[in-house]
Amino acid sequence: MTGPLLELDDVCLRFDTPAGPVHVLESVSFALVEGESVGLVGESGSGKSVLARAVLGAHSGPNTPVVSGSIRLEGRDVTAGTEHNRAAAMVFQDPSTSLNPVVRVGRQVLEAVPRAERGTRAAQRATVTDLLRAVGLPDPQRRARSYPAELSGGQRQRVGIAAALAAGPRLLLADEPTTALDVTVQQLVLDLIDAQRRERGMALLLITHDLGLLSGRTDRVVVMYAGRVVEDGPTEKVLTAPLHPYTRALLGVTPRVSQRRRPPLPQIPGGLPDLRRPRAGCPFAPRCTYALSKCETERPPVLRTGPGHVTSCWAATGVPV
Repeated sequence: MTGPLLELDDVCLRFDTPAGPVHVLESVSFALVEGESVGLVGESGSGKSVLARAVLGAHSGPNTPVVSGSIRLEGRDVTAGTEHNRAAAMVFQDPSTSLNPVVRVGRQVLEAVPRAERGTRAAQRATVTDLLRAVGLPDPQRRARSYPAELSGGQRQRVGIAAALAAGPRLLLADEPTTALDVTVQQLVLDLIDAQRRERGMALLLITHDLGLLSGRTDRVVVMYAGRVVEDGPTEKVLTAPLHPYTRALLGVTPRVSQRRRPPLPQIPGGLPDLRRPRAGCPFAPRCTYALSKCETERPPVLRTGPGHVTSCWAATGVPV
């Protein structure tokens, strides 16, 4: 295809609640091209998961948000209708809650396969077996007859990945896919997602709060804070020469495995702003040690500081985008 596979242009999203509107996303813009791997990073509450669900079209019912701007997937605006776009699929954070506990594993994977492509019962069994084998589940035929509770956490997450792959998506959204797993299993799951992405030629949006997970796994990093993109650039540039004070703060609180002694986990002082009202100026200003007086009241421009590298900060120098 020509143009980006996924393109977000000035996306704003709010939830209308009895206590008033909650402004979760504010003017979010970035794009992914076919086959690209992008990390979406930020603290809990920064809007990462809400953004992913908006791309997937997974918001429905009484919690349907009000969205402006455009989210285009394969050139189609997914905010214009309610039909699920099978070009994207999601691996959820906790497989214990994303899988139905009373439905066998094989049936749940099969449900994600487009009905027109299922074929005979024998073909369905073969499809499920192939998907479970592709994600590294031992004895896939037996595992297909299991219930989720009969599997380990890592095995359940592999089932979730198999279900996400079942429709042949061009974009895989992985929302904190290792949070609920033991540390010894996390690396294996991330390696599996990366291997399947490369083998199938998919694009990947890997959502995490841990910048350290992205080195060597993603082409770019998009950093979000309080519903805004504050930095977007090549992964190694962002990790070694971050431009935005929030990105530097995130790197500063990332635990180092190489440390001999484990000190208390560092934290960024302060907290996220009140999302019940639009943010004036830079939302990170109250927590920023480099803040200028105008950071509190004037929204910083988006500046291009190098090839493929942009930031939104008054202290940065570059060309306005």
